[in-house]
Amino acid sequence: MLRSLPHETYDDILTLTIVLVLYGISESIGGSGAISALLFGLVLGNGVEISRMLRISEPVQASTIMRKFQSQISFLLRTFFFTYLGIIFTVGNINILLFGAGVTFLILISRYLAVRLATLKDPILGIDRGIMTVMLPRGLAAAAVSQLPATFGLDFPASLQDIVVAVIIVSVLVSTVGAYLPKITSMRARSRVTKRD
Repeated sequence: MLRSLPHETYDDILTLTIVLVLYGISESIGGSGAISALLFGLVLGNGVEISRMLRISEPVQASTIMRKFQSQISFLLRTFFFTYLGIIFTVGNINILLFGAGVTFLILISRYLAVRLATLKDPILGIDRGIMTVMLPRGLAAAAVSQLPATFGLDFPASLQDIVVAVIIVSVLVSTVGAYLPKITSMRARSRVTKRD
């Protein structure tokens, strides 16, 4: 029965199985399961180029079914991730929210300066400076790193996680609200550039 089905049918499940096996083997021998999964994804996503470098005649690459499966898994993880953030965050202390807003403001200023410096002599990129500046939301990486001290048994203040979650929430809000403002100025700037041409 399995042979009658196209081989792409089980690509997504087989990929997940191989990742879990690689993760388990890597962790059991004292390595990093996350890094092995990352390397597997890099090899799979760049199969054509890697096959060309290694002179393999039949390249292995991610099919559209696997990419669709990856987007579904990403959606599922993001949903659980933000639910988890909501569970661990305590709203009681207003100082933590203010501190998170302050850190987000510093990130926004540093990003603004970096964008200005990167687009200094490029008028085309300069049109989208506003949207590039507000695209600063923190997310999964920040939350995962904030969990590391507790994972390793280090004695860190409990408010550290709350501050990180506050930065994530405020930066997502700034990015969501700020995304609409540069669109208006960007459209005006684009119309000015096209009129000159």
